[in-house]
Order: sequence, then C-alpha cells, then structure tokens
Amino acid sequence: MNTTNHIKLFEEYASSLVLEMDMNDPILILARANKDKSKRDKEELAKRLAKRVYGRKREELEIKLEEINEEIADLFKLKSQTFEDQEAEAGGKSEDWNDDDANEYGTILNDIDEKLEKFLTQRKEIETKLAY
Repeated sequence: MNTTNHIKLFEEYASSLVLEMDMNDPILILARANKDKSKRDKEELAKRLAKRVYGRKREELEIKLEEINEEIADLFKLKSQTFEDQEAEAGGKSEDWNDDDANEYGTILNDIDEKLEKFLTQRKEIETKLAY
C-alpha cells in the first residue's frame, strides 16, 4: 500500500469518528431537544389561539375575572387579619394559649387557603382563555 491509500483510509476512519462524536455531542443533543421543545410550544400556542373567545362571552369572562380578583384580594385581607387576630389572642393569653386555640386558627387558615387555591385556578383558566 502506498501513502495515499493510507491517508484515504485514515481520512475515512477519522470522518466516521467525528460523525459518531458529533451525534453524541452534548451541545448538539441540547440543540435537538430545544428544537423539539420549540415545535411543542408552537403546537400549544396554536391550540390556545384556537380557543380564543370574542364578543359577549369575552365580556362575561372579563367581568368574572374582575370578580375573582376582588375575591382573591378579600381572601388575602382576611388571611392577614386572621394572622393578626391569632397573634393578638396568643399574646393576650400568653401561658394559657394551647393547641386547641392553634388548631382553631389553623382550620380557619386552611379554609382560606383552599378558597384561594380554587379562585387562583379559576383565574388562571380565564386568563388563558382571554390571552392573545
């Protein structure tokens, strides 16, 4: 074999190594993953835009969204007031503060948190419908 044949064989071997290396290159893997993610995002956007609402239905949703926002604000105020009441009662009772008192306020706060979660979920759904 002459030198040119050796060089050709080596170039073929080296190019196959580079191809294998390129396929498993972390940067290329990330680029392929981002390309797939971008495609999924475009499909999700198309679905969301297909669900847009207009006219009277949109106005009704906007009114409902405003009402939900008011409810959420009221619940946050109530939660804050409940914490203040709890601290005031605990400070007033000092040594007499017990688990029953804490459980009473805990129940109230859990109920407020459940209502907040419900309204926040509704708000997110409506905002998604109203989004452009």
